[in-house]
Parts: sequence; structure tokens; C-alpha cells
Amino acid sequence: MSRASKGNRKGPFRKGSQASSPPPVGSRSVSKGRLWGYRLILALGVPIGFIAALEGGLRGLDVGYPTDFFLPSSTGSHWIENDRFAWQFYSPNSRLKAHPFRLKRQKETGTIRIFALGGSAALGTPESAYGFVRILERMLSLKFPEQEFEVINAAMPGINSHLVRSIARDCAQREPDLFLVYMGNNELVGLHAPGPDSRGLTGQLWLLRLIQDVRSSRIGQLMAPMTKFLAPRQPEGEQDMAFFRNHRLAADDPGRQAVYDNFRQNLTDVVEAARRSQAKCILSTVAVNLRDCPPLGSLHRPGLIEAERNQWEGAFQRGGNHLSLGNHEEALAEYSKAEAIDSAYAELIYRMGICRSRLNQGEAAAEAFSRARDLDALPFRADSGLNEVVRELGAQFPESDGVLLESDRELAALAEAPANVPGFESFYEHVHFRFAGDYRIATLFFREVQRLLSARLGLQGSEVIAPPSLEDCARALAYNRLNEGLLESSIMDMTTHAPFLDQMGHEARIAAARAHLKEQYGDLQSEDVAIAFQAYQEAMARFPDDWNLSYLLARLHFKFHHFDAARDHLKRAVELMPHVLEVRLGYTRALVETGQFEEAFRQIERLEGLAPGSKEVQAARSTARARQAAQRSRRSE
Repeated sequence: MSRASKGNRKGPFRKGSQASSPPPVGSRSVSKGRLWGYRLILALGVPIGFIAALEGGLRGLDVGYPTDFFLPSSTGSHWIENDRFAWQFYSPNSRLKAHPFRLKRQKETGTIRIFALGGSAALGTPESAYGFVRILERMLSLKFPEQEFEVINAAMPGINSHLVRSIARDCAQREPDLFLVYMGNNELVGLHAPGPDSRGLTGQLWLLRLIQDVRSSRIGQLMAPMTKFLAPRQPEGEQDMAFFRNHRLAADDPGRQAVYDNFRQNLTDVVEAARRSQAKCILSTVAVNLRDCPPLGSLHRPGLIEAERNQWEGAFQRGGNHLSLGNHEEALAEYSKAEAIDSAYAELIYRMGICRSRLNQGEAAAEAFSRARDLDALPFRADSGLNEVVRELGAQFPESDGVLLESDRELAALAEAPANVPGFESFYEHVHFRFAGDYRIATLFFREVQRLLSARLGLQGSEVIAPPSLEDCARALAYNRLNEGLLESSIMDMTTHAPFLDQMGHEARIAAARAHLKEQYGDLQSEDVAIAFQAYQEAMARFPDDWNLSYLLARLHFKFHHFDAARDHLKRAVELMPHVLEVRLGYTRALVETGQFEEAFRQIERLEGLAPGSKEVQAARSTARARQAAQRSRRSE
């Protein structure tokens, strides 16, 4: 081959040469960079396209379960809660469920739509019908009767900000006007908290979210048996005190800071979802029982040698002896000696708070109780670090977008609590409110709702209307002495189990609770029962579309074996909330008790459509069959 022909092979623009012929009209050369770009697009695009098509196909075939917080009702007219929402974060064995609601898909003009977000304290425990969100709803209805409100409690028991973030994004697509955010109690013990089961991922939020996205997809659900290693580890067996002791978390554990960082980012996402939906937001710190709730767990500082441990225990024991005799100055002196050796033990600091409170050292007592909470090695209560994150984000709100509500600081002042430290006057145990506590929190939210929505509510300038009284709210919700006793009993039963068993004075506290129940509610007469029933009837006459009233009244009738009355009220509850499994199960049971087996079996068929494979529904069918057979047998005799 000649040199000339070799040169031509190198291209038309080789220096010192000339192209032998021009390129064809319309053609263009492709650079190596662009060629690799095309290859990269193909390499990524094909698998991405395949995954998207597979995901879409699985959704079209209804493989797996829905992961949205809202689902359309059977008629398509309303949004209802997704009972399986929590599965994507835990597993299909999870018993966590959203609180029942029914929200119009087409929001009516002029309606103010409010969503509440958080955990069990925001939901209301032990009975959501008397929580602060329900009280707030009644306050708004009573004081602004011409205004239509839709208040949806989207809080769930046992969840933390990792789930609330997802719920908030779904709520933001439902034309919200206002978000109420009250959360923080489950951050250090809930999903993705540090501990033996965390796999060290707590500080890797981006990875946690990526894993969650994979698990929530229909492909991820289909492959769940092969991707179990991605799921948060679920505790095996009973969560007894041995389990909780194994999950204690030191106050200086680096995992705590990772939780604060995750909480900050999740809460930022919640606030951003509200902002993008053009809704306003009330961001609240979390109030907890500081004065009357000893730490659930305590740990000594690391590196404590045997001699120091012996000295510490001697001072701690002597302090305890003095405290039991009411010698608070002497007890405090001994506890101070122990503190000088090891100041990380939460119960020690709590005992010092008791001494300072009895010695009228209010400010020092408040500091000690707060510090004991922050040192708690079983941190079910929101600590100072979490509340500071809320304050930090709340302080950044433009005035027009939202407001920071410092519930932790305002609650004690409202209740006139000793040493200005919240305790049993507002709480049942560590974080859950009594009715009076829920009422106080509701008044704070009621004030801020008016400030943020003043124009919508027809208020002038800085005008704020006083809330209804506690008694008015109790009547509007049919809260009465009988209910109060039942709730106290429920809480007492709960606190006889883990994680409360290691608390200072646990046995004495349970004994005192039992004595209180007997003294306050042990003499309930038929007159008290009649008053309770009358309270429900009056509330139902004012709020006929409140399914909670019908359902709770039916439960009360069941307790006294008034099955005909229970059936009638449950029928009304089913009409108002036809999709709620527990309501239909109750109605079915009432039908069986009153011998209406044909209708009972019709309800069971509907239940099987609502919850295919449900063991509760299967048990209801078995019970109905057995009772029907027994009735036939009696008639044939």
C-alpha cells in the first residue's frame, strides 16, 4: 500500500493533507465521548426501563400490597386509611395500624382540612377518642359552628419520624390547610434506632431510605423472602425486661447523635411537604412526665473501677435510707457524693431531683428531673436533644408559613405543676396524657390554629377566642367518670409489664394505683352507669355523625350485656365507617348475641372481602356457626 493511501486512512483532517472526497451530504461524525454517552444511556436505560415496566406490570396485576397511607373507599367517594401501610417498614406480621378515618376525596369549598402527625401521644392513648386532637376538633366545632372542619388524626402508635415523613407526603397531596406535628417519643427506641438489631446503619440515612424504597416497591415485596436481610430485625418472642435491658442506650452513645441528625432531616422533610402543599404548620415540642416518672433504665459510666463502684453504691444506699425517712438534706448530701463518682446513672439524678423538690429548690429540681430524663437508658420519652431539633426548625418558620409551639415548657405552667415540672396532673405514666393533660395541650393548639387561620375563621387582627372549658369538651365527647375509671385501669395494667419493671418504686406505684382505682371507682353505682349512658346520648344528639360515640357506647353496652342496644349502635357505626374491621366485627358479634344469624353471616362475608384470610374473621364465622347450632339444638329438644 502506498504512503498516500495510508495517510488517507487516518482521516480527512490530518495535518498537511487534504481529504480526497467530501463527506456525504447529511452525514456527521460521532465523537468518542458522544459514542460512549450513547452506550451509557443504553446500558442504564434498558435495565431501568425493564424495572419500571416490571414494577408497573406487578401493580397492574395487583401483586403485593399498596404502600400509600390513603386508599380509595369501595365507592370511590372517600379516602380511607391503609391498614397495611406499616408493613413496608416492618413486615406483614406487623400489628401497627393507622387510626380509622373517612375523608371526602372532593374537598368542599370553604372546608378547613387539618392533619395531625405523630405517635401514640398524638393519637391518644389508651383511647384515641379522648386525645388532644379529638378535643381540639370539638373546640373548633363549638367555637366556630358555621365553619366546616375536617380533622384527620394521621398519628399511629409506636411510630417515629421515619414513618411520619412518608405519611406527611401523602397527606400533602390531599389539599391540606394545616398540619399539627407532635412527635419525638419513639425516635431513640423505634425504627432505625441504635441498638443490637440496628446493624450499625442508624447513621446512614441515605442507605436506610434507599433500602426502604426497594422494600416498598412491588418488586421488593415480591422478592421479600430473598431480601429479608434488608428488613429491620424484628424481636423474637416476648419483649420482656431482659429484652429491654439488652437494648439500653447510654447517654453518650454516638448513636444518639445519629438519631438527632435523622430526626432533623425527617422533620425538615415533613415541614417541606407542608410548605409545598401551601398548608401551614404548627410544629410542637413534646411534653413528657418528668416529675413522677423515674427513668426506665440506668447505666453506670464506662470505666468505673470496682473500688469506685463500691464507694458509689455505699453513698447511693445511705442516700436511699435517708430519703425513705424524709431526711432530704442528708439524702441529697449522700447522693452528691455518689454523683461525684458517677454522674451518668439516671436514677441517682432523679432521686436528687426529688430531694431538691422537697427542699423547695425549684429551679435545681427542674434541672435534675430534666437531666434524669436525658440520661434514661431506655429513652421512650423525647429528650432535650430531640426537642432542641424541633425548636431549631420551628425558629426558621416564616411567620406566614407556621409557628413553633413549645408544649414542653407551656404545659407545666398551665397545670400549675409543683416546681413547674410536669407530672401526674397531666400524665398517666411516661408520655401519655390524662384527659386533663390532653385538654391543656389542645388549648395550646387551639390558640395557634386561630393565629395561623385568623382570616379563614373571621377573626379581627390579633383576636383569639378563649377555648371551651374542660367540662364542655368532656360533655361534647361523652367523657365521664365511668370512662375515666376504665382508662385508669387500662393504663395500670399496661404499667405492670415491661419496660416499666425496673423503675424506682415500681411495686409501690402499682399498689398505689390499685388503691386509687378502688377508692375513686370501686363504688360505682347503677346511677353512675346511667349517667354515662346519658352522656353518650346527649353527645350523639349534638354530633350525630361521630362514629366514635356510637362505637364506644356500643362497647359500654357490651360490658353490661345490653346486646340489643349494642347491636343498634354498632349498626350506626357501620353505616358511618363501613370499612373498619373492628366495627363490623363488633356488629357481627352483637348480631350473634341477639340470634340474628342470617344477617351475621352476611356481615362475615363482607368481612372476608375486607380482610381475606383474617384469623379474627375466621373465628367470628366459627363462633356464629357454633352458636347457631346450639340454638337449633335447644329448639329441637
